[in-house]
Amino acid sequence: MIQPDYARAEGQVLDAGRALEFALDSGDPFEIQLAARDLLRVTEARESAFGTVAGFRGEQGAAAQVDPDEELEQILSELQIGQTLLAAGAAVDDGTLQAPAASLPEALDQLETERRRRRSTTEVTARFSAEPSEHADPLVLFRGSLDSFLADLTSRTSSVATAAITGLTAIPGSVVQPWLTAAGTLVGEVPKVGALFALGLRALRRAVNALLRLVPQPVRDKVRELAKQWWDESGADGLAGRLLGVEEVRQHAADVLAEAAAATSLREGTAAIEALSGQHDRSIGAIKRILKLLSTLLGPLAASFVAAATWLYGAAAAGFAAGVAAALWIGRDCLDAGAGWERIDGVQVILNRIGP
Repeated sequence: MIQPDYARAEGQVLDAGRALEFALDSGDPFEIQLAARDLLRVTEARESAFGTVAGFRGEQGAAAQVDPDEELEQILSELQIGQTLLAAGAAVDDGTLQAPAASLPEALDQLETERRRRRSTTEVTARFSAEPSEHADPLVLFRGSLDSFLADLTSRTSSVATAAITGLTAIPGSVVQPWLTAAGTLVGEVPKVGALFALGLRALRRAVNALLRLVPQPVRDKVRELAKQWWDESGADGLAGRLLGVEEVRQHAADVLAEAAAATSLREGTAAIEALSGQHDRSIGAIKRILKLLSTLLGPLAASFVAAATWLYGAAAAGFAAGVAAALWIGRDCLDAGAGWERIDGVQVILNRIGP
């Protein structure tokens, strides 16, 4: 669950943005000026003197051992707030930004839709499958669940890499190649632009850097190598599995399951694998939503926002790399394959419980 302070400020930005939308519809210059000032005031109030935002735990990084799924939701929200502020700046500006990635109403609708989705208590997140027969062989069921999960985990991670590579191909090569040598580095200060634009760019920087900080330092140190390898191989088949350490887990499973195991332990293990798969699916889904927004937001912005184009391209490249790094880290954590620190009981822990 997103921190109350952060959610409250997010709602205030949404309300102030709607007020500006209505003022723009009215066409009254005085009303537009007042609404724009109010949005600026509300947004500036989110930030401390040091540029941090209350309740935004992404600035604490992996060392705080926060829930990555919660962090991913906050990162997506911060990107949407950034998009809203840039759209608002374009709506009231004198032409600095010729073609915003989204109009103000579109940006506000996206922010509100995601906010409602997060708060919904009826969203279905569990995986549904047919109830196994009480006569089904527990060992067969466990093997089937494990094989399916390993295949799904590899496929989901590859899909993140594919989305990142697609995003990177839209960025000029002159930006991508230098970035590959510095992948994993936090995004720096935003360029000097108007007040609403600057607040929007700071929100984008905050989101991208939080995505990088989400990954523990030992994994982040390898981002450069992994990014270049993935880019060079263009997501070649089998690369995701190698990076995740899937074959090592398969071998461990084969060793454990070669010994007789209690039926109860196998059934409990099957249930644990199913729950783990659902959790992984939700995490990867959040990462893909973040990368999709980066693709639709930063590329078009850079093409029309000359004053910040270089910075935006660099931020986009960093965001795509961070998404891949986060997917690899979460996948290795699910496998207990060395993720820096273990936040959940993954496959190898489940296997150890089954073993004699």
